[in-house]
Amino acid sequence: MKKLTGIIVTLIFIVFATSVYAGQFGPLEPYAKEGSFSFGVGYFYEDTKWDSATFRIAGVSLDTGKFRTESNQMYLQGSYAPTKGWEVYGRLGAADMKLKIDDTDDLKDSQKFFGTLGIKSTLYDNKTFSWGPFLQGTYRSNYKDSVSATVLGVPVKADFEFKNYYDINAGFTGQVKVNDFIIYGGGFYTYANAKAEITMSLLGVSLSGSDTIKVKNPVGGFLGFSIPFTKELKFNIEGQFKDRVSAGGILTYSF
Repeated sequence: MKKLTGIIVTLIFIVFATSVYAGQFGPLEPYAKEGSFSFGVGYFYEDTKWDSATFRIAGVSLDTGKFRTESNQMYLQGSYAPTKGWEVYGRLGAADMKLKIDDTDDLKDSQKFFGTLGIKSTLYDNKTFSWGPFLQGTYRSNYKDSVSATVLGVPVKADFEFKNYYDINAGFTGQVKVNDFIIYGGGFYTYANAKAEITMSLLGVSLSGSDTIKVKNPVGGFLGFSIPFTKELKFNIEGQFKDRVSAGGILTYSF
């Protein structure tokens, strides 16, 4: 039963972990020109540590232990700058997932779609230095799956579902701009939430449990560079730092 429990919990965490796609926050300066749009193609590698969780099923507590996940995320981004210093953007993409316990590959999950919306604004700008806040959120639909095994000759099936899972990232960005080359960085806070429900069926009896899972460290920092190829075409690279290091890049074109 302990082995089956481990399989079930691992699968559940793989599904949940796909919901935390911070992705890049980008420079404070909008990708799009004022009153116009931009389009981009991006990639982001994410490495995240998680707290353990406890599921109570029929009065028995099942502790998962700590683990980490890795994800390769590819996405399309569109943005609009309604006025000077403001930008709203959206992303649609897909990502795979690898779960590790004690730095050993335990399970891989194929690519799944996700969507992101974000907004950023400039509170102070003296042409060279500027700073301001941003807000970015990602949401996915519910996920259902099941796993079966035989324990001591008894067939056991576990069904699990994730409901209303999402993440929200908020922070501040400061940037220095010299001849259209931008160096930027800042800090952010991540709030991620999902409800996991598990139902184990054996010998005609169903036993259920649920829990909410969270990241180990929600506070982090980031540093990035925006490199102009032309006035319209730019490449942005960014690293994020919490317990682990995540990084990626995006190529954007402004109309």
